[in-house]
Amino acid sequence: MNTPLVPANVDLTDFDWMPFDFQRLFGSDTWALSNDAEKVAAITLWGKSWYQRPAGSLPSDDRILASAQFSGAMGRWKRVKEMALRGWRLCDDGRYYHPVVCEKALEAWLEKLSQRLSSGAGNAKRWGIDFDASPIEADIADARRFLVALNPQSRALMKRRSSGVPSGPKKPPTGNAGGIPPGFPSGSQETRTGTGTETFHFVGNSSENPNTEGVGEGSSAHLPANVAAAIAMRKAGVHDAHPQFEPLLQFIAEGGRVEAIAAIAAQAVKNGKGRMAYVVSTARGQLQDAQLAPRIGGGKPSQAELGQSNRDIAAAWSGVVIDSEDFHAAH
Repeated sequence: MNTPLVPANVDLTDFDWMPFDFQRLFGSDTWALSNDAEKVAAITLWGKSWYQRPAGSLPSDDRILASAQFSGAMGRWKRVKEMALRGWRLCDDGRYYHPVVCEKALEAWLEKLSQRLSSGAGNAKRWGIDFDASPIEADIADARRFLVALNPQSRALMKRRSSGVPSGPKKPPTGNAGGIPPGFPSGSQETRTGTGTETFHFVGNSSENPNTEGVGEGSSAHLPANVAAAIAMRKAGVHDAHPQFEPLLQFIAEGGRVEAIAAIAAQAVKNGKGRMAYVVSTARGQLQDAQLAPRIGGGKPSQAELGQSNRDIAAAWSGVVIDSEDFHAAH
């Protein structure tokens, strides 16, 4: 089970539209492997989830999902269920969440909160009344933390807010912080723009996430390993990289190094294979080969040996062209 990917209060039921990233859709394995009925079912579920509370989620009840698709025809639903729910995660609250839909929902939620904050401040000034912005500011800070965990390079995190609209408290807001996705430290972060580079500041125990080697100096060394790996891949040119990709989390858990995946990403982009699914699959394969390789005297390879093995194998890929590319599981 997983922690929900958005705060429980994300409500977009008053939105008349839902953003759709067709480039990611058409490059996804869901689109490549689905038949027409499964494609329709998948898109229907994404749309239905947008108007759920929290947005980006669905109930894990087959009767409700069948009703949403086929007016309760359970047999038809079961025929498309596996592909229609591809990419969805069943979380601790008993609901399904889709990382891409949740990413878009958080971006829309931040826009809604910013507008609410700006309107409240404007009305208070116009009518000379008090306006308590702290609950909205806390919601903004909470939403930003969840969005960083899904896509640390989201444009919504880089936007400059209008005058008088704060970017969120610099200290952790009071209340329940238990809804933050696993591997992401509680605390605050902010982004700085203006130079074309982004710096993420986190408050947390960096010793809990030692696997951040090779991502550069400064605050990047304090990022959770999965976030650092996603940023490293993006810097290498893997533009669909995001930190909550399940195979990436498995790579980190298996002992994979950020330094190694960064090297593999750079080589993959050079060879025209700059997709996250391909990079992570290659990195995991190399890591597993290194762990299974015979060693004189036996024993488990050290982290340093695994990292060097990853780098050596990555270098050996230079000039190699693969005919079949794994697609990024965006949907």
